[in-house]
Amino acid sequence: MATTTDFVASANTAIYGQNTTYTTARSTSTGENSSTTFQLGQTFGGGITYEVFRDFLNFDTSSIPDNMVVTDVKLRMVVTSGLYNSNFEIQIIEQVFNLSSYVRETIYDDCLAASSYYLWRNTSSGITNDTQYTGASMTNGYVNKSGITSYSIRSSRDKSGSPPTISLQYEYCNIYSRTIATTSYRPTLIVTYDLPSSLPVIWI
Repeated sequence: MATTTDFVASANTAIYGQNTTYTTARSTSTGENSSTTFQLGQTFGGGITYEVFRDFLNFDTSSIPDNMVVTDVKLRMVVTSGLYNSNFEIQIIEQVFNLSSYVRETIYDDCLAASSYYLWRNTSSGITNDTQYTGASMTNGYVNKSGITSYSIRSSRDKSGSPPTISLQYEYCNIYSRTIATTSYRPTLIVTYDLPSSLPVIWI
């Protein structure tokens, strides 16, 4: 019988680049934030400084028995607030890293460089604050049954290199992190797994 388990994020952080030049903000990280919410997307505050935010999540999936086969995996998250002067996709990247030991610039750059992604949600479809949304099914075989399964998150406009163009243009959302008091708001990896299909018996 299939089992579905919710794995709450074991670690998370938001890494951002900040500069008066958009290409520099996009290519060079300047800090990070691991509070009860993390920001995702882009801003052009005061028409002076560009900010680009990418997010990083770890899930400890080592409790999945090694003899089980993962049959489905999805990411559920909850937005606390957002401003969408331009709509964008929130893209999930299968990116290997461990937040217990990492190089900030490396994972920031690798998130942008990845060509493949899964859609969590498009802001044009509407996002209601404090509401659970679950993204598309992702690669079953990517789930690490012996340790950490990691994902990064980015804006499609960040990926395409489309900067905010006017002063005070905001295209971002704030997502609840693993430390929020309301447990149902925490980022959660939903994994379904089952025993492998039995091989047919051949009688001789």
